[in-house]
Amino acid sequence: MDITRFEPDLIVVGGGMGGISATMRARKLGARVAVIEPAALGGT
Repeated sequence: MDITRFEPDLIVVGGGMGGISATMRARKLGARVAVIEPAALGGT
């Protein structure tokens, strides 16, 4: 995949439990998803 040309269907801000859930659900439905998270995924 050429990341410079990636056009996501959904952008998720935050990689906590809610962000991960939203990402997983969207991917199962076939969406291209970008997650914005400055630290490790998974929340606190």
